[in-house]
Amino acid sequence: MTACRRRGAEVLLLGGALALSLPLAELVLRAVAPQGLPSQEEIRSFVIKGMYVADARAGYRLTPGFSGRLEREGHVTDFSTNAVGLRGDEIGPKTKPRVLALGDSMTWGWGVPQGEEWIHEVGREVSRLGGPEVQSLNGGVNGYGTANELARLEELGPEVSPDLVLLGFFPNDYADNLLGAAGAYTVRDGYLFDLASEEWFHEHWLARHSHLWRLGAAAWETYRVRYQGGVPSARPGRLMRAEELQQGMELSSEYILRMATVTRSLGARLAVVWLPPVAYTLAGMRPQDIPLQTELQRRVTAAGILSLDLLPTLTAEPGREGLYLPRDGHFTARGHRVAGRAVGSWVVQAGLLSAPAP
Repeated sequence: MTACRRRGAEVLLLGGALALSLPLAELVLRAVAPQGLPSQEEIRSFVIKGMYVADARAGYRLTPGFSGRLEREGHVTDFSTNAVGLRGDEIGPKTKPRVLALGDSMTWGWGVPQGEEWIHEVGREVSRLGGPEVQSLNGGVNGYGTANELARLEELGPEVSPDLVLLGFFPNDYADNLLGAAGAYTVRDGYLFDLASEEWFHEHWLARHSHLWRLGAAAWETYRVRYQGGVPSARPGRLMRAEELQQGMELSSEYILRMATVTRSLGARLAVVWLPPVAYTLAGMRPQDIPLQTELQRRVTAAGILSLDLLPTLTAEPGREGLYLPRDGHFTARGHRVAGRAVGSWVVQAGLLSAPAP
């Protein structure tokens, strides 16, 4: 046998050995020391097992009768849910007008004590200004987009019978709404499971499916940072194209208009609260500086839906950096108070609890 043939045979034997050993190593690793999926490790830093249940319409929702404590980046959130799966106390029989807030984590109240979310401050401000005493209901759910919120309203509305629905719209809803009501998450093994990382965060097939790959990638990352002085990797998000943002805006408009139809069928009224991200507020931006949202606001107004943009209120606030949690971007308790008082004042001035739904 020539040297060339011997080398060829050795390569074939090595390839055959790898073909047999790698699947075996994968199975052993899964059984003995399963490796966390990067996107799931991030989710589990702000999700408690059992906190969510699957929902046929909205994809997932908060588990009724659940309580827990979330701790992340030094921020603690103690919370509990009532029998209908809302953050807060049991709602009981209806004895006063109800104001239901829908939204994502900015509405749910990440990082603030229960009862200090902006929707509860709305109720306090309405009463303080001489309006009716109202019952504030927090329908916010972490990770929701407008599509999820519409689906949740269709389920929840007849059960809680709101008089006013306040939709807290946050700019990441454009991306969320591209994914539809199924959204970016489902519930698996008691946790939220990320469905979108493969596309949106470049989490390739091997990372999603191979524990052996994850082990090797983690070892390389440790070596690169510790011994080569490298910078820790961040999850690289795929930038949305202009046409995707436009599509997300158009879907948002469609969902908001459908939400208005649902609220009218409940004998209630819909109004939109535009919640600005920290980057908009700290940069001192104006609503007209954000063309996509300006167009969405125009469409909402043309449909006869009232809305309030909180950006001017927050940018005018002294020490506005204190309105958001550091290294996080959610409202602080102070941010919730400022937002809630502005919304409550607007609710009274606009007669949203006295005027009949159009």
